[in-house]
Amino acid sequence: MIKMKKMIFKGGDKSFISQYYGKNKVEVFDANGLDCFHDVIFDSTGEDLTQEELILKFSELPNEIKIIAIKWGMNDTVFRDEVYTYFNGKSNPKI
Repeated sequence: MIKMKKMIFKGGDKSFISQYYGKNKVEVFDANGLDCFHDVIFDSTGEDLTQEELILKFSELPNEIKIIAIKWGMNDTVFRDEVYTYFNGKSNPKI
């Protein structure tokens, strides 16, 4: 497991992301990824969030889940399942 030196996206620290993954905030929050993240949040909480609210919701996630999004993308099945479980407390039968 990768140990994180500081929290990502709190204060917009792009250098941290680039140092470990070669990606920046824009690449993590692309339109397709946000659509997938929106759907998981909606399925797990019933909340229909705006893009700005989704980015804030992402900041609530534990670092271990954020790492999955950065490394594999927000449309990754493991990321979506972890997000659903984090916000709902149980596994999503749809995933």
